[in-house]
Amino acid sequence: MKTKLIRTKSPSRRVKVVFLGWSADDSMERLFVSEDYDVLLVWDYRDWTFDYSILNDYEEIRLFAWSLGVFASGEVMSRCSQRIVRSVAFAGTLLPIDNAKGIPQKVYELTTNTLSPAALKKFRLRMCGGAEGLKTFPLDDRECDIEELKAALVSIEKRYMANGAGSFAFDKAYICGRDKIFPPDNQLSAWQTTTESETIDCEHFDFEQMRNIFAEL
Repeated sequence: MKTKLIRTKSPSRRVKVVFLGWSADDSMERLFVSEDYDVLLVWDYRDWTFDYSILNDYEEIRLFAWSLGVFASGEVMSRCSQRIVRSVAFAGTLLPIDNAKGIPQKVYELTTNTLSPAALKKFRLRMCGGAEGLKTFPLDDRECDIEELKAALVSIEKRYMANGAGSFAFDKAYICGRDKIFPPDNQLSAWQTTTESETIDCEHFDFEQMRNIFAEL
């Protein structure tokens, strides 16, 4: 995993940890701005090594996880659960590849097996709900290493097949009602018996919704 720690102007004992979705990186930091908390961005799930020492000095942790970052955060943050005072999942579940509670298996495998620059652009169009939404996505004009992105999908699948959903408990899940990546009904099924959830009228990626929920976290 890769990380980037963004510090406030004055030393802080509080941090908001953000697990980003697949194909995202620290270009998204402009969504996640805080004057009162340090912010730790986490991405790149080709491997599952996480440097926990980054969090040693923090007494309070707040967690925001998006998309496949929901599963990734569950794999990592259970170890820090006693210091997590609030955790939210946005547009994802702890079951990343599941026909009833995650991304349908055939869809996930098709994305992995046919990944190309053109396929990635099409994925992001669907993720953002079209060309207008894509304009707000920070990574649209950045070149991506397709083999690295494919490796991340394979890594997530292997991890999930080996470990399952894990036992991390989120405080709240935000279900995106127009989500074309994680079907909304699957998100609802995943959370309905375990976690408070709220369905909001947005796509899988929504700049304003994500920024506002993070700010209120």
